[in-house]
Amino acid sequence: MSLSSYFGAGAAQDVFASRLRSGIGTLWHRFPANVRQTVRLSIVGPPKRSGARPQAPGGSVYIAGVLEGTSQVGWSARLMQKLAEEAGLPVGKIDIAHAFRAARRRKEKTRAMGAGTLFVHLGPDQLSYGLSYLEDEVLADKFVIGFCPWDLEQLPPETAAQLSLLDEVWVPSHFTRRAFQAAGVRRPIRVIPYILDVPSAVHADRKRFGLDEDSFIVASVANLQSGFARKNPLAAISAFQRAFSRHERVTLALKINKTDMASAGYAKLRKIAGQDPRIKLISRDLADDDMWRLLASADVVLSLHRAESFGLTLAQGMLLGRPTVATAWSGNLDFMPQSASCLVPSRLVPVEGPDKLEGCQGQVWASPDVPAAADILRRLYGDPNLRLILGEAGRQAARRFMQHHRLRLVGELRRWAHPQRIASATAAGMAANLGPEHQDRLAG
Repeated sequence: MSLSSYFGAGAAQDVFASRLRSGIGTLWHRFPANVRQTVRLSIVGPPKRSGARPQAPGGSVYIAGVLEGTSQVGWSARLMQKLAEEAGLPVGKIDIAHAFRAARRRKEKTRAMGAGTLFVHLGPDQLSYGLSYLEDEVLADKFVIGFCPWDLEQLPPETAAQLSLLDEVWVPSHFTRRAFQAAGVRRPIRVIPYILDVPSAVHADRKRFGLDEDSFIVASVANLQSGFARKNPLAAISAFQRAFSRHERVTLALKINKTDMASAGYAKLRKIAGQDPRIKLISRDLADDDMWRLLASADVVLSLHRAESFGLTLAQGMLLGRPTVATAWSGNLDFMPQSASCLVPSRLVPVEGPDKLEGCQGQVWASPDVPAAADILRRLYGDPNLRLILGEAGRQAARRFMQHHRLRLVGELRRWAHPQRIASATAAGMAANLGPEHQDRLAG
């Protein structure tokens, strides 16, 4: 039976187009990143900075990136928008998602002209290409801050060079900052983590995801666009299967993003999942609140990653009061103390895998101890009281972490919004502290 007779002519064309795009996308990502970058820039030309380059951020805020994406950079753009609005700053949004779709090769038309601060939420290896889709006038006269995650200990020279387009670099963890510093990045580098709040409407909803109400749920998340080998979902499956026998009422809820970036590893994952009814694959896109609901529906959150610039899912799990089990290496250690989480020992091994990051030759990442992870899962399964204690400890640790960074960042953004008001208040406070005999010195 033909596709046309089964689906109808229009639907058959859609199916064919979808499969063609998926195949082209998979083939495209097999080329080295530097080759992809050269081809992309040959289409639109490199970005240009013109006009004055302000010495400090301030004024209106513009946020550019893949604003609706499910990836880490999509989340970070939305979080930054929320914080800027909380600080009272006007925010302009510039969605450049189309820049990464072969079907739409055009410059982004926007009213974001003139002075202000432009936040660009992209990986450092995507900066030149992403910014090239903005009109030159958008970059002119702005203080440009790149919020750039990176998941390995070293940054390739050709990638580090792209950061010269920026005036300042923000990274989500000290792990990433060390990588940028080691690469000799000549821009101020600040650690600004992803600052999260649990949405008020979020609650556990197992039915929404087809999960058994009475099962012990382990949740794990992997975005294949970030690299199958790096996210390491096969290790999560291995630890789960090692921890529990077939007759136990347990479920591994495995959320897989960007399945169109499928690899041989993903084919193996699907085969294993198809042979084990306890593994629930969730491959549809989830809105932000639904991702929170999925994690709230779990008893434990698991990540046996090889490297993370931050570990967004782990921070979410901790804020929800769920025990978190994660590789004891890379960016997640900024907010995961040993006393409030279950850290899995690992050893460093050479980076390998068909989807490894360009420029990673000679680099290392973690190989988590799967038997140790299985033992931790087994202990948590058998001890509900331990789950409660660790979950609450994680919640408190994550809240303190987020509150500390929120106060610092929102306070700074408010100074951008009201520089004169802040200066006046500061002067008034200094005058009050000096006493009347010295206040005339401030007035002069």
